[in-house]
Amino acid sequence: RFPALPGLRVPFSHGGFSFFGRKWSELHRPDLRNRHFLFQLRRGQPRATEWVFFFVELPAAFIFLYYWGRLSEKKHLAIGWIYAVAAWISLVLITGITAFMLNPGRWAIDPAARNFWTAFFNPQFVPQTVVRTGGALLLSSLYESAHK
Repeated sequence: RFPALPGLRVPFSHGGFSFFGRKWSELHRPDLRNRHFLFQLRRGQPRATEWVFFFVELPAAFIFLYYWGRLSEKKHLAIGWIYAVAAWISLVLITGITAFMLNPGRWAIDPAARNFWTAFFNPQFVPQTVVRTGGALLLSSLYESAHK
């Protein structure tokens, strides 16, 4: 019925319609590398921080699930909170990285704004964090209500 609609998927997925997609080659200029958010991503600054919280999150989830009924209620609740906080911080860090890839904001336009924090806290960061946090809370509350 709509033969042209599937064809739109390719330009959108490759960034063809976004400012960031068109300016990709400019963002990799050697003179920007020392102030470049993606270069810092390659060096691993935000990703390494996210991995720290991910490695806190994994054992906490394991202990929370597999020690159900074997820990005291107070310890079990504490492990649950450790898991929730580590998962949320991981969500925030990943959202900052992926939101920059969708919309670098002022970072791509203003040379004076090319620093790590302007890139991380870009225009997409707050809306995506709010929606993802709300989605996570919604799914966890649906799971809780279904398993009472």
